[in-house]
Amino acid sequence: MTGGCLEAALISDARLARADGQPRTVRYGKGSRFIDIQLPCGGGVELLVDPAPGKAAIVEALAKLGRREAVQLEIKVSEGPSFTCDYHPDLRMLLFGHGPEVPALSRLAKAWGCTVEVFEPMGSEKPSAHLSLGQAPVDIALDPYTAVILLFHDHEWEDAILEWALRSEAFYVGALGGHKAVTRRSAALEARGLNDGEISRLHGPVGLIPAAKDAPMLAISILAEVTQAYGHLCGRLS
Repeated sequence: MTGGCLEAALISDARLARADGQPRTVRYGKGSRFIDIQLPCGGGVELLVDPAPGKAAIVEALAKLGRREAVQLEIKVSEGPSFTCDYHPDLRMLLFGHGPEVPALSRLAKAWGCTVEVFEPMGSEKPSAHLSLGQAPVDIALDPYTAVILLFHDHEWEDAILEWALRSEAFYVGALGGHKAVTRRSAALEARGLNDGEISRLHGPVGLIPAAKDAPMLAISILAEVTQAYGHLCGRLS
């Protein structure tokens, strides 16, 4: 929980809870009754120790997360009101494109803990069977916790993929390119029948850093913007 600051005390409280079979809340650090257990940061942490959690509810919650659905798990405490914990599927990032930006972003996102899938067009070293020029991707599921990033230098690949992504549940859709590409892209999507609300979902130029020039900086810029959006989606950022 804290890198060793209070684990011994927590183990002791867990054993007491298991012995009497009753859940309990314990607080360590600031505001705690244990004056000899302090956190280096000067703050405090309050924990619930449940010796007999509802296994069926946990199994069901894990199954929903496996299906990439959000979960609310109710925690009942004998000494106070029950409360719920929110859990969300992990961030999943689908990268479409080619060039040095793709492996740079893939490596960085995986290091952060993101699930990454890469789809390269025909003519690349590892072309994807899911992609055909002018066609929407096939056999790829999108959900509200998936981000779609287009990193094409050949923008002719973009329109069908963007139409597919913007009309899906994907929480974030972004595409590489400068302001000229953004103008062309918006006109092309409007011509394909997308409305203003759908087109406005597209992030472009993609990333938090304006005009990032090299692949590593662009990767950092995109990952920062996507994780920020994911944090807001999951209620982790105000």
